[in-house]
Order: sequence, then C-alpha cells, then structure tokens
Amino acid sequence: MRKVLITALAGLAGLLVLVPILGFLAFAQLPAFGDLRRQVLERSLAAYWGESVTVAGEVEVALWPRLIITANEVSSTTDGTSPAHAAQLRILLARWERLPFASTLFALSVSNARFQFALTSRSDAAPGSILSSPVAFFSVLPRLRLDTVTFDISAPQDGWQFTLDVDHVLSRLRDGVEYMEARAQLNGRPLAFKFQFDREPRPPAPGDLPYGAVLSVTSDGLEGQMTTRSARAAFDDDLTMAVQLSSGSIADLLSVAGLARTVDGTAKLTGALHADARHLSLRNLALDTRFTEGSTTRITGSIADLSDWSGVDISAVADMAPVTPAQEATARHDIAITRLAGHFRDGPEGLMLTDASVDTNAFAQSLQEIGPISVAAIRRDEAGRLSLNDIRVKSNPGPNPLFQLHGDIRDVLDWSGITLDGRFDLPVADVLSVPAAAKDMLGRLSGTTALSDARGSLEIESLAAEVKSDALTATVRIDPAPATSKEAGPIALKIDVPRLGPLLTALGTPTEFDGPFSYDGTFTHGGGTATAKGALVVGATDLKGQLAATRQETRQEARQDARPDARIHVKGELTSTRIAADQILALFEGIADEARAPDVHIAGTSLKQGAQPHDLVERTDLDVTLSADRVQGIGRAATALSARLRMDNGRFRADPVSLSMGAGRIKAAISPAGDGRFAAKGTGEGWPLSDVIGPGAPFSVSGSASFSFDVTGGMSQADPLRTLDGTLTGRLHGARLGTGMLDLAGLGVLGGIFNPAVLSGETRVRCATIPLRFDKGVAQTAPAIVLETENVEAEARGTVNFARGTIDLSVIPRPLNSSVDGYPFTISGSLSSPKVALNGTTRHGHSRRGGDCRE
Repeated sequence: MRKVLITALAGLAGLLVLVPILGFLAFAQLPAFGDLRRQVLERSLAAYWGESVTVAGEVEVALWPRLIITANEVSSTTDGTSPAHAAQLRILLARWERLPFASTLFALSVSNARFQFALTSRSDAAPGSILSSPVAFFSVLPRLRLDTVTFDISAPQDGWQFTLDVDHVLSRLRDGVEYMEARAQLNGRPLAFKFQFDREPRPPAPGDLPYGAVLSVTSDGLEGQMTTRSARAAFDDDLTMAVQLSSGSIADLLSVAGLARTVDGTAKLTGALHADARHLSLRNLALDTRFTEGSTTRITGSIADLSDWSGVDISAVADMAPVTPAQEATARHDIAITRLAGHFRDGPEGLMLTDASVDTNAFAQSLQEIGPISVAAIRRDEAGRLSLNDIRVKSNPGPNPLFQLHGDIRDVLDWSGITLDGRFDLPVADVLSVPAAAKDMLGRLSGTTALSDARGSLEIESLAAEVKSDALTATVRIDPAPATSKEAGPIALKIDVPRLGPLLTALGTPTEFDGPFSYDGTFTHGGGTATAKGALVVGATDLKGQLAATRQETRQEARQDARPDARIHVKGELTSTRIAADQILALFEGIADEARAPDVHIAGTSLKQGAQPHDLVERTDLDVTLSADRVQGIGRAATALSARLRMDNGRFRADPVSLSMGAGRIKAAISPAGDGRFAAKGTGEGWPLSDVIGPGAPFSVSGSASFSFDVTGGMSQADPLRTLDGTLTGRLHGARLGTGMLDLAGLGVLGGIFNPAVLSGETRVRCATIPLRFDKGVAQTAPAIVLETENVEAEARGTVNFARGTIDLSVIPRPLNSSVDGYPFTISGSLSSPKVALNGTTRHGHSRRGGDCRE
C-alpha cells in the first residue's frame, strides 16, 4: 500500500510540474495563444520602454538552445507624439543552463526600424524607463544589434530635419565596459561613431564620479568628442560633460546640419556641460572660427541654464578681413568695419548686449546698452538657409524703451533678407555727441522706421521722424519705394531754426549771424542719381533749385595700388530773389574754419589713432548754375547775378560770374586764394560816370567807364572792397565833365580865355587810363592816371582808400604838344563828396604820357 501511495504522490507531483511546462509550451507554440502572446509582450515592452507599445504582427517564441522572442511590426509613441516602428524585434535571453547565474535579458536585435523624435517636445520619459537617459537603453542590455535603422530628429514647423541612417551596430561588453561602433549617414553625409560607457564603477581618480562614457564622431571636415562622467550607471542625473569639436571645413559642417554652404573656413569648439535634475549648464565655452576670406570670430563665456537661456555671460569678438590701412581712410568709400565686439548677458527682462563696439579703419563706435533681445524661432527653409524669426530688440529694459525693433533675418549666414520695423523716442543728445550747452536745445527725436536689404544693402526703407524743441523743429519722412522699383523711396526734409546764431554758438561755432534758417525739400534716388529739390532760407537769403548727384568710379594713378575710387558729381540750378552776401559770409566764416567747426559727431564715436577724417569735399565735383535777382551786403546792391559754381578735386571756383550794379555790369572768374580769401579776375563795362563819382562831386559828369581787374579779397568782411589786393585798370568812354577847370588849369589864364571848353564850362574827355594797385583796400596810382581832352593832357597821382572811403590825388595838367606844365590842383576828401583845390606849388617830373591814353 505504501508503495502504491508513494507512486501516486510521485505521479501527482510530476503532473503538477508537467502542467505548467505543457502550459508554457502551449502558450509559446500554439497559434491559439497568439493574441495572448502579443498582449504579454506589449505589457513587458511597455515596462522597459516607458511608453505604450503595440505589436501588430506575429509573436514567435523559440525555446532551444535559448529562449528567443521574435515580434513583428512593433510600434510605440515616444514623447506622446512621434512614432517609433520596427519591422522586427528579437529578444534573446541567456542560455537555460546560465539563467540562474546571469542576467535574464541577454541581447536585443532591431531590424528595419525608424524612430522619430520632435526637437520641440518637452515630454520626459517615465522615471526609470529605458528612455530616462541617453545610455539607459544600452545599460540594461548586455548586447544590442541594430540593422538598417533610421533616426529622424525634426521640427517640421521650423524646417529642421536631421536624419541618421545606421546600417549596422553591434555592442559588446568587455571587462565591464560597453563598446559599440557604427558607420552611418547624417543628412546624407557619412559619419563614423564610437561609443563606450562603463557598466561598473571606474573613477579615474579618487573623488571623481564613478561612471564614464565617451562618444566620438568623425566625418569629412569634422572631428568631435564628448566625455561624460556620472554618479549613476544609468547616466540619468548629475552629469558632467567635456565637449571638443573641430572642423577643417565649415561648409562641410553646414552640410551635415542640412544648411546651405554659403561660407567656408575652419572652426574649433570646446566647453563643459553639467546636467542635473533641474537644468543643463554650459561652462568654459570657447568657439573660434576662421573664414576663408580672412575674418575670424571668438565666442567665450558660460550659460547657467540652456533650457531657458538664463544666466548668460557670453563675449563675442569678430575681426574682419584685412582692409585699407587706417591712415588712408580719408573718404567714405575707404571706410570699412575692422572689428565687432560685445558682451551678452541676461537681465530681468531677457538677453542684453552691453559694452558693444564697432571699429572701423577711421573711427571707433561704442553703443549703449541694447536689449532685451529675443528670437521666437530659428528656422531652416527648403534651400537650407538659416533664418531668425520674430526678432525683438529694445534699447533698454523698462516700460518706456528708447527704441524697439521687430522683424526677421531670412539668411543669417549670408546676412540677407533683413526686414525690421520699429519705433523710437529718445533725446537727440543720445544720438549726437554735442557740447553740454547744446544738449537741452536739441529736444527729442521720435518716430517710426522700417529697414530692409531688398535693394542689395541694408537701408532705411521708410521713416517718419520729428525733432521739436524751442531752438529748432525738424521732420524727416522716407516713403517706401514702389514694389517694382529697385531704388530707395523719396526723402522729405523740413528744418526750421528761428535763430541759428545761438544754436551754432552752443555747438561750438560762434557766429555773428543771428537770423533764421529753414529748409523744405525732397531727396530722391533713381538710376544711379540722387536728386535734391527744395527751398532754403538763410536770414534774408532765399534759394530754390534742384541738384543731381551721381557716383562714378575712377582710378587715382598717383596711388601705387591704383585702387578704384568713387567721385561724386553734382549738377543743378539754383535761383534766388535775394542774396544777403554779408550774412552768408558771416555764417560760413566760422563753419569753414576747422578749428571752429560745430563740435557734433555720432555719440560713442572717436577717431582711431593714425586715421584721418574723411574729406567728402575732396571727392566731390560741382557744376551748378546760380541766378539771383538781387545781391546785397557787398557795399552796393547788385542785380541780375548769374554764376556757374564749380568744384574740381576740392578746388572751388565761380566761373563765369556776371552781375549788374546800376547800369554797369561785371564779368569775372572767382576762386579761393587761401587763408579765407578769394581771387577775382575779370572786367566791368557800361558804368555811368555819375554812379562811379557819386552825387557829391563838385561838377556834373556824363559818359561811362570800363575796367579790368585782377585782385584778391577777404571773404569774411561785409564789404570785400575794403580788403582788396591786386590791380585794376579803368578807362572812360564818351566822358564829359561839367566844368572847364581842367582845360583852364592846363592852358593857363591867357590860353584858356578863348578856349571853347573853358567858355562853355564843359570838357569832353577824349580818353583816360586809370591804373590802380590795391593794398588792403587802398588803391595807389600805378604809376599815374592819365586823362586827355581836346586841348589838355592831365596826370594824377595819389591814393583812393576804400577802407576809409577817402580820396587824395594831385593832378598836373599841361597843354597838348607842349612841355610846359599848367596849374596843378588836388582832389581830396570823401569819396562820396570830393573837394577840388588849386595848388600852385605842386610839381611832378614827368614825360609825355599820351601814348598810354587811347580811346
């Protein structure tokens, strides 16, 4: 009986063992359990994956010599949105005989898979899941095999797409270190990866974090390595990473990133990253680039939290390609930017730019604090161009910024496709550096603007600005050009200064001119020509007209490099109803003097050592016609002025100039003579003697005078006649004197008793030569004035003082065809009312002068 009982119990025990074995075999092999196999595998994979998993295909189980589970058409939703799909997933467990002594899961094989990740996703994997850290997926597997797997990392709304195609990856565990190598393609560019991480603690030195990982990437023009240390084998928290990256071709690096190859050069990046449960920080950043055209950039600093860009402390310096030496930057065409620098930091409202500077080969420009600066999106278009979208820039934090800009840059690398618009309201003294006395006089500059490079270079596309203060009112308006035009829009400018003198004095240019100044005009640009049209009022002077300026490239043969040089050619017409010459000269007296020029320049600029200020005058050629109905302030009023104003290579001249004074007319050529003086050479004709001698003469005169002159004078005086140096030769035509005194003095009492001129009291002058030499406005006869009547020749010597308005001449008359002198007399006193007096003691030794006097 006992034997039967023992046999029965043994059979029952065997049956109890056999039932689960048979059940497991049925679960693993029978088609009827296929759905159950899928459900069990989905739940098991979801526990590892950390996300829901769906198995759409068959699940096969192989039992010998090890347990192998093969699942087909496996998919999941990573981060809740991006799908992950594998055509086949194989799970290999350890061999049966080693299961009690080794890890249950031995290897994982994935074939024909695609994983898609969204760059903008902020979802975190479930804590402790297989996606909880960059190496958690690998750390739970002794071996991983990937065959034909694609990783898509993208932000479709911003145009970013990184596609990594991996043909084959096999990981191997040796001495507690997991190794894997792979060759792949990133955006079509071949890459080689090497990745290793510790499965066991291996601190390189006491106190170091115990676990390490090294990722190396190489490609054409690219070598990079990231070394990581972690406190945990899962590499999921408290990580330190050292990054090194160098590229022998920036263009190749751009291609790897899917960007257009618009620039090329070399780059080197180093930095340290630290990750904890709250943020990822960047330390000791150093990025150096050198572009093929010679420009270099260096970016250094740190960022406390990369997730929200807080704690930014970044310095950037860009040195441009070599340019013209500083001392040669004498014109706008020569000026080029040599360096850009600035410091980025974050403030309470966002990213700020401080300590910014722009260096050129002629001057340096420092900028005030700018910010906060924000960029809503960094996008890539279909052509591979990198763009900054929804840029917002303020001048400084606070509710009332001095200016705000908003817009986009469609191609950052090529610096093109720029569209910005904004508004501003700031003191003019923040834009212009002026003496302290003028700061409160300039008021505020406010308005709106839009900038664009649609026509090739960055320019103001539209502007509406106003300056208003007690000292001046000014408005500027730039209208957008038509959409089909490649030219800039028209500019309208209005300036009104009630009293220019106090404003110029406050700006460091004292002037005696204290009248109003206004301008109302427009500027247009089209077909390579800039045109100015408007009306100018300076005191009692008004000018209207139109000027056109064209820019032409020439070559300066005297320079060794024979570099093309731009010259500006200005042509046009100016008209005036009245020119107050004394006021114009008083105004330009101080402005033309460099030592007294207005102390005004762009705020934050300074002339670089060795550089020379650019001279626009030297590069401008002028050809303008001027006509005026009336000219005053030159001693006598003039009318019917016409002049051609020219400037060639910085040398100004007015040639020809024609104007009328009374019935007479002057024709001349005028040019600067240096030291604030002018040179004039020309002729005058048709001058009535009654106008020349004046109404205060002791006898009446008739006829006309003509003269030629070659003189210099001062431009700063109200009456240039007072400053004349040079020569003047005058002649009389059809002259008649309402007195017979000249004939009487020459013939004597006896000879003149029966002389018709003496009897009639009128003398006809047959000819007269009046040679004068001027010295500081005093005219000296050179050597003598010669007059000839029908009976007498007279010679006069002395001075005419235009500075004091006086005359002092001694006259010796004598009969024609005789060497006997007559009775000498003098002409002296005021020019407007001279006196004539006999003087029998005056004698001049002379020879016959008739040959110098011709009608």
